[in-house]
Amino acid sequence: MRQRSFFRNMTGICVFAFLGTFISAFVTGLLVFLVGLFGWCHPMGALASFVFGGLISATDPVTVLAVFQATKVDMDLHSLVFGEAVLNDAVAIVFCQTLLKFVKKTAGLDTVLLAILTFFAAFLGSFLIGGLVAVLSSLLFKWGRMYDNERYLNLEIILLCLFPFVAFCVAEGLGLSGIVSILACGMTVRQYTYWNLSDEAQLVSKRFFKVTASLTETFVFVYLGLSLFTFPTDFNAPQITLLFLALLILLFSRACNIIPGSLLVNRLTRKNVSPKFQLVLWCSGLRGAVAFALAVHQWEEKAFPDNNDSTVILTITLMLSVITVVVFGGGVTCLLGILKLESSATEDQSDLSMESKIARFDRNHIKPLLSRRTHHTYEQSTRGSELETALMGDYALPPHTHDTPLTSPPAEE
Repeated sequence: MRQRSFFRNMTGICVFAFLGTFISAFVTGLLVFLVGLFGWCHPMGALASFVFGGLISATDPVTVLAVFQATKVDMDLHSLVFGEAVLNDAVAIVFCQTLLKFVKKTAGLDTVLLAILTFFAAFLGSFLIGGLVAVLSSLLFKWGRMYDNERYLNLEIILLCLFPFVAFCVAEGLGLSGIVSILACGMTVRQYTYWNLSDEAQLVSKRFFKVTASLTETFVFVYLGLSLFTFPTDFNAPQITLLFLALLILLFSRACNIIPGSLLVNRLTRKNVSPKFQLVLWCSGLRGAVAFALAVHQWEEKAFPDNNDSTVILTITLMLSVITVVVFGGGVTCLLGILKLESSATEDQSDLSMESKIARFDRNHIKPLLSRRTHHTYEQSTRGSELETALMGDYALPPHTHDTPLTSPPAEE
């Protein structure tokens, strides 16, 4: 995904990932608690309901993004779905971890305020740690000049893998979220440290992380399938009813996220989140690895032993993950074919939005400080263009034509 498109849609991404996730978690938790209170299904406690609402609000649109890559959808839509998923997972993780800390405490106004402060402290602290570690890595690669000697290629890749792990360990050691810290570190490394690597290290690292991501995604889907038979599931009539109601609540809460969020984004920016975009965003809210991992965590901790709520949360989350991946993940291809959301060939170079101003400030002032070369200057070289074409796939900019290319000439059409 192009970073320019990501920053151009930062307002929309933040609205859907932060405000939208809170709305989705609150609506889901409240409705799950109420349907149980009315006796329509398995009754869950108030805190258990909101923990379930928080963890099930974590989206995992891996299948949808794969379809996007193959069908070349509009890059703004791709950026919104990808950006929301990345930040949304971080919000959901910290939200659930914060609520689980108050399982044995008496509910009250002071407890609610403390939970809110704990959430923001954990989230911002974890992001800050990840960002600082990434900045240190950028300065190390820039001043260390390992890119000047090909003998340091292995060392570049090793250090590039170790710095996010350092961020994770520091955050966990301070009682914060290591996953959120890794997320912040990875985003900052991609923005600054990447441009201090040698050409070969850039190519190898991107291929390495892409292969690793594909393997882990495959493992996640295999693990979800095996979990249907290996984890304890206790279905009875009230729990089956809860599963059906939870699916309806999930769809409704997703709409409560997307529709008001789109209206707000359209008011705040020059971007227009059209009804077609909103429909795709609504269908892209699949549940998967993060939601299931949080459900397993609270089950292992036996957070809600009363009324077997921990096992019920695990069972419902697992079933919802499988259902949304199969139904919505499989149906998004047909939806995109009907809506015909093709990638736009041109970009608005005169965009004066806040996101564009921030991106230009970063390109003109921050990147020159932390990186030895920027994405803009790198694209102008033959080597940079060819590497971008090889790595970015269908979304790559067309390579420049030179008399003496560094790699084998393109195949004849």
